Amino acid sequence: MKNYFKLLSLFCVAILFTNCSSDDDNTTSAELEGEGNIEIFFDNSFNNDDLLLGASTYVNSLGETFKVNRMSYIVSNFSLTDEDGNVFTYPEEDSYFIISEEDQEVKVELQNVPAGNYTSMKFGIGVPMEKYVQGETSQQEFWDFAATKNMTWAWIVGYKFMNFEGDFTSDELDDMHDFKIHVGSHGEALDNYREVELSFPRTAQVRTDRTPDVHLVADANKILDGTNKFELTPLLNDAGASQIMVDAERAPLVADNFMEMFYVDHIHSNTSH
Repeated sequence: MKNYFKLLSLFCVAILFTNCSSDDDNTTSAELEGEGNIEIFFDNSFNNDDLLLGASTYVNSLGETFKVNRMSYIVSNFSLTDEDGNVFTYPEEDSYFIISEEDQEVKVELQNVPAGNYTSMKFGIGVPMEKYVQGETSQQEFWDFAATKNMTWAWIVGYKFMNFEGDFTSDELDDMHDFKIHVGSHGEALDNYREVELSFPRTAQVRTDRTPDVHLVADANKILDGTNKFELTPLLNDAGASQIMVDAERAPLVADNFMEMFYVDHIHSNTSH
C-alpha cells in the first residue's frame, strides 16, 4: 500500500511538472523554420489613463492641467532578440513608421521575421543622424507620408520626431493656453534621435502560422514630466502659447524623456491568422 501511494505521489508530481512547463520547452525544430510576422500596438495613455484627444483633461505632478489634441511620433529601426541571444534587425529601408493617435494609426507590423521565441525588442524614436542628413531624397516615400502627418519642419528639411500639442492651464493662469512640443534633430548640430529597449514579460513566438501581438503603453505624461521636468507656464510667450521646438537646451532633455515613455503591457503570443 505504501508503494502504491508513493507511486501515485510521483505520478501526480510528474503531471504537475508537465502542466507547468512552458510552451517554449516543447518547441520543435520544425516550428523554428520559415518566417512569420509580429504586430506591435502602441497604446497611448496619459499617466495610466487612456489618452482621449480633445475630450479629457489630465493633471501632471507639476500641477498643470492638460487637454491633448495631438500626439504623433516616428518609430524606426526595429530589432528583436530571441531566447538564445540572436538579434534580428528589420530591414532599414522598411523600418520607418508614424504612430498617430489623431488618425488612430497605432500599429506596426513587422513582416518576414525569422520564426523564433523573442524575449526583447529595440526601436528608435525619430530618424538617426546618418539618415537624417541625407534629406528627403533618400527616403522620398516616407518623407511625403510624414509631410501629410505634419511630421516635417516647414522652415527646414527635417523631421519632427514628436508632435505633441494641446491646451493647458495651472493655478497661476485664468484660462487654457496652447502648447506645442515639436522635437527633432536640428541639422547636423543637434541629434535628438533616441533608442528604447524593452524586455518582454513572456516570449513572443513568431511562427509561419502564428503572429504575436505585442502591446506597448506609451505614456504621454513622460514627455514633460519624466526625469526631466518642464513647466509650461513659465514658457508662455507674448502670443499666450508655450513651445519647445528648436531649443538646444530643452529639446535634448525632452528627447531623453522619450526613452521613459514605453513599457510592454502584455503579449498575445499565439494569435493565429
